[in-house]
Amino acid sequence: MYYTKMSKSIKQSKAVLIIALMYHEDEIYNNTLNELINNFGNTKIIGEEYLFSHSIYYADEMGEYLKKRFIVFENMIERDYIVEVKKLLMK
Repeated sequence: MYYTKMSKSIKQSKAVLIIALMYHEDEIYNNTLNELINNFGNTKIIGEEYLFSHSIYYADEMGEYLKKRFIVFENMIERDYIVEVKKLLMK
């Protein structure tokens, strides 16, 4: 993507892809992580798992006692692609 700064076109820098993954069962986590790696490449950092108990917002849809991790990928992505990443993750 390009934007204009005082009549000069400047290409935007790429972005680091960081995904917050919430899950209930380890099998779901493992399957999802494998799918993410297939789509976005190797991970650089996988955060420690922690209990997501700050809110009941997701309880009806995903159940109680949710776990959460942050995943950082090695490959940087074009900023325009972030919308496509979001669509893929919502499936």
